[in-house]
Amino acid sequence: MNTIRFFILTLCFGFAFATFNAKAQTFNWGADVKASQEKWTVLKDAIFLKQYKNGIEPLEWLITNTPDLNPDLYKKGAELYDELIKVETDPQLKSQYEDKSMEMYDLRAKQYSSDLANILNRKGLRALTYWQDRPEKFSEMFALYQKIVEMNGDATAATNVNNLMVLACSEKNAGKINDEQMQEIYDKTSNIINNNLAKNDQTLETWKATKTFVDNKAQECIKIDCDFVKTTMYPKYKANPNDLELLKKMYNALTSGKCIEMPEFIEITEALVSKEPNFKRYNVLALAYKAKGDNTLYYQNLEKAMQYAENNTQKAEILLILAQAGINTKSNALQAVSLDGSKAFQAYSLIGNLYMRTSCGGDNPVVRKANYIAAYNMYAKAGNSQGMAAAQQGFPTREEIFTYGMGGQTVALPCLGESVVIPN
Repeated sequence: MNTIRFFILTLCFGFAFATFNAKAQTFNWGADVKASQEKWTVLKDAIFLKQYKNGIEPLEWLITNTPDLNPDLYKKGAELYDELIKVETDPQLKSQYEDKSMEMYDLRAKQYSSDLANILNRKGLRALTYWQDRPEKFSEMFALYQKIVEMNGDATAATNVNNLMVLACSEKNAGKINDEQMQEIYDKTSNIINNNLAKNDQTLETWKATKTFVDNKAQECIKIDCDFVKTTMYPKYKANPNDLELLKKMYNALTSGKCIEMPEFIEITEALVSKEPNFKRYNVLALAYKAKGDNTLYYQNLEKAMQYAENNTQKAEILLILAQAGINTKSNALQAVSLDGSKAFQAYSLIGNLYMRTSCGGDNPVVRKANYIAAYNMYAKAGNSQGMAAAQQGFPTREEIFTYGMGGQTVALPCLGESVVIPN
């Protein structure tokens, strides 16, 4: 499970979570006080002196004879086995120690059930680390992390939120849960993450990393197609139209799934841009209206997209689309090239095309054909040799220029806002 390994290396044990009630210091020594106190001292000394194997016998004796000694008994037990795991090289014995470490949390929960949520939250920090290479434990761990999230809610350790998603993906891949169940788990973890992000405290970066991890796992493990959005996510949105996170998830799913022609797509995208407008979303919305055949709203949304452009290149791209559509062709094309010089070929060619089909008229054939000279000049600016050659075909003939005596004269073309020099 490479994903699990990566996750553990980057996140394990580093996440902070809430501090719980201070431990009680009352010890119940049982019937044989002297023996219990001696075993407790030997256990603590074994840990302090790092002679961990010497601590196994007194630990087991205390668990058997004084199971309600103190919560510290099971904390020391977990600590003892954690240290043994670190130094043990025999795989079989190491697995036994891992199981014993986990057992300490279970025994502690049995004796101190009022602290169950906290105990499980702490158990979760170790469980996936120890059992990541033991597939027979995956379903057990999945149930554990579900219970951790259920009991702790927003107080769930960030590591455990990630662990739940990792195990949920494993169960999904094994065919034990479906996409809808996986989505429900994703929704729960997302709510916990968003509530912790909203606190904006010292754990902010931790929860940002958790959000990235969980979102990526969801994309990896949940097959969200157009039908899934329509049947599973859309009804949730209709029940709570102010859920911005759900809107984003639906929008991302629909765009990645190429569901632009789905009837709900425009509604969802309109709702999202009304809350969080940006260039890309308005651009996508424009394309949705174009696909629907509504050119008016297509161009209107392109103009809105330009208002949120992040750079001059994006603005220039929109201006050229509008120019190509015949919307203020010349002014939009000139504005585009002023913003982004790399658009010169497209911009000046568009203006050349406009001039080619726009004669200012009149009885004088030289003036009437002068628009082709203006078009030629624009194609020349564009570096469009094909356009230049086409424009030359429409030039006034030598005979016409000679007859009207206009060689070398400057002719104003008010319909184009241009002046051109008639060739000799």
